[in-house]
Amino acid sequence: MYEFIIPKMGQGDPDIDIIELKVKAGDMVEVSQPIVELESEKIRVTLESERSGIVLEILVREGETVKTGTVVCRIQEK
Repeated sequence: MYEFIIPKMGQGDPDIDIIELKVKAGDMVEVSQPIVELESEKIRVTLESERSGIVLEILVREGETVKTGTVVCRIQEK
């Protein structure tokens, strides 16, 4: 199982807002598929999957504020 984790964004440990989840539990994802759109320090970025598989569970909500290292979702690799 692969945990999709929010990487370090910017200097220090800024708050990171979950703007939009691009997948839901049960979705099949491929490498480079968008997973989540984030905003930190007025910069928006879309993070893409590094692995292919099935999204087992989503661990964050849109509108939630998180930190670096937060697990967004778990993916069962195929």
